[in-house]
Amino acid sequence: MSILRNRILMSVAVGHLAVDLLASVAPVLVAFLSIPLGLTNAQVGLAASLYTIAGSMSQPFFGHLADRFGGRWLAVVGLSWMIVWLSLASVLPGYVPLVVCLAMAGFGSGAYHPQGAMSAFHSSAQRNSSLSIWSLGGAIGFAMGPAVAGFIYEAVGAQGTMLFGLAVLPVVVFLARALPNRVAPRPQPAAHAQPTAKLAMGTWALVGFLVLLVARSWAYTGVNTYVPKLYASQGYQATAYGSLLSGILLALAAGTFLGGFMADRIGKWPVIVGSMLLSTPAYLLFLHLPGFWGILFGLVGGFALGASQSPTLVIAQEMLPARAGLAAGLLQGFTFVTGALGTSASGVVADRVGLLPTLRWIVVLPVVGVALAGLLSRRRSDRKPIA
Repeated sequence: MSILRNRILMSVAVGHLAVDLLASVAPVLVAFLSIPLGLTNAQVGLAASLYTIAGSMSQPFFGHLADRFGGRWLAVVGLSWMIVWLSLASVLPGYVPLVVCLAMAGFGSGAYHPQGAMSAFHSSAQRNSSLSIWSLGGAIGFAMGPAVAGFIYEAVGAQGTMLFGLAVLPVVVFLARALPNRVAPRPQPAAHAQPTAKLAMGTWALVGFLVLLVARSWAYTGVNTYVPKLYASQGYQATAYGSLLSGILLALAAGTFLGGFMADRIGKWPVIVGSMLLSTPAYLLFLHLPGFWGILFGLVGGFALGASQSPTLVIAQEMLPARAGLAAGLLQGFTFVTGALGTSASGVVADRVGLLPTLRWIVVLPVVGVALAGLLSRRRSDRKPIA
């Protein structure tokens, strides 16, 4: 476990925790304001999606900047930017200011993620394990936010979002002092190294990989966005649906952590395929079973969906090892934006057929994604690999 003593890795993981802690407040804030503002499911989906789209579309650009100029100030400015705009989102009245502030906050997330993934990728020869620890920091932050936000909003209202900003200000100072601007790549030992040819993908295999990413991202974003809204519409308090979402996200954090270590031992693809196939039945049982058993299967679904996160990111970065920041920005930007667009479309559908039926088909997407990816990767035209 010497990897846990890697100062650079732990620094970007702490920053990732702070960034995703702020990010996780957005769905709960929107759900909390949806009742007094009278928001439809489509409006809820749009508010959450614009935040994600802004961060996603900007990630390749910020990844290019990280590769060229280094990542320290992207980390510091990105986190500070999020604090300002999320605080404004909680105090400016009306739906339009809420949407604008959330979208602006998304650019801060877009600035942090590529440089963080780049630094984690280069900081250790155990790349899957390193990326899993970096992802774990974000997953823990994302899991903590909803439960804490629920208690704060019930106590002081939406303005309590500013307390999150005050809580992560010390992390801004820590990153400015502890994070180097550039991280020298660690060479992989022979046992971990892979020839370039093995990392190449045929055209249809690459398309299948992208389909799989879309399916996972849509399910992940859909559950995070609409489970709080589902429970809010049924009369539950913010503490209840915030704690439930935090529980699911904590399980996802555990899956993210263990998935990377498992991938270093049994391979990336067995972890990706197996975890996604498990997530669908677990989430369906979560939606259909009441009480303890429903919550338990919700935790299993979160764990399963999280296990595939680190291996997919490593696959993208190994395709462009000299441009790890750009690779991380492209993959994360693609998955986040497709998940956001899917979530917006789901909100429109939910206004017509109901939120619970919509959630049922959203959680089926991982199985569909794995099946389509398998079919596409076996096409005969998949003979000429592309780097």
